[in-house]
Amino acid sequence: MSLRHTRREVLIATSTLATVIALTTPVAGSGPRRNFTATLSTDAQPEPDTNARGQATFQLTGDGLSFRLIVANIEDVTMAHIHLDHILGPITVWLHDFETGGPAPLDGRVNGVIASGTITDNDVNGSIDTVSELVDEIDTENALVNVHTEAFPAGEIGGRIESRP
Repeated sequence: MSLRHTRREVLIATSTLATVIALTTPVAGSGPRRNFTATLSTDAQPEPDTNARGQATFQLTGDGLSFRLIVANIEDVTMAHIHLDHILGPITVWLHDFETGGPAPLDGRVNGVIASGTITDNDVNGSIDTVSELVDEIDTENALVNVHTEAFPAGEIGGRIESRP
């Protein structure tokens, strides 16, 4: 058996190995993508009976948990969060205002996207510390979105975050 290989054979073997490594090594910031959604209505709230509605969508990526919060027929939004346990449970992540992590009133009638961003470990508060722990809470149906307004300080619309195919 000869150990001599032609230059072409060495290049083909090296190229094949490089391709296999490239296809099987995760790219920084990549990873399994998972999608979640929360349908927001007054049904989840103890008090309001309004026409307000909304939806929060989430996508888990290698960078964190990207989100978009959309509302309709709602007035004077003061804040929005992800809560654990129940709609009035501990605040885990501020959604509106995500940038400041505090209230940011939106005066008047609001329709459309009121918040978006990517939640990282630095944005998670309360009884959990990481995005991974937040996803665990979502998987056990223990995370909810709540949108507060001036008329309903405890929340006007809300809903449980659920896995989506």
